[in-house]
Parts: sequence; structure tokens; C-alpha cells
Amino acid sequence: MTKALEYFHKIKGNAIDPTKEPTPGIIPYVYNQAYNYYYNLWLAAEANKSKNLNDYIPKDIVVVIKSPQKQEYKRKLFTFLDEEDVDAK
Repeated sequence: MTKALEYFHKIKGNAIDPTKEPTPGIIPYVYNQAYNYYYNLWLAAEANKSKNLNDYIPKDIVVVIKSPQKQEYKRKLFTFLDEEDVDAK
């Protein structure tokens, strides 16, 4: 029950309402979530128990991003004349 309350208030960040008297009424609603959280922490600790942190060498991943090229904006010329009138002149 203590772990469920710790999970609800410290891990999930839910504050204790100062206007109400604190009660353990939330435990049935968060017990399974707290159980899964602490169980997964335990599994991760068991999986990493035999590993040495100094043996881990992170791999550098180089990401090359092509710089953006400015696209030319071709402005259309505006004319009041129709194309037929332009050819006639």
C-alpha cells in the first residue's frame, strides 16, 4: 500500500489536497499501475545486474542533413492586354 501511494504521489506527481484529510482511498485504483511500474523496475535491474557499465561504449551516429536551398520565385508578369492584342501590335 505504501508503494502504491508513493507511486501515485511521487512518481505520477499528484499532490495531496490540503483541504481534505489524506486517506488511502486511491490505492485500489492505482495498485495495478504501481505494481507494473515497480515490477518493470525490478526486471530491468535483474537484466542489468550482470552487466558492467564501464564496458558499454556508446556508438556515435552521424546524421548529415542537406542544407536547404533557396527556391527561386518566378514572378509572372501582369498585363492588362489580352494575348491577341499583344500580337497585333
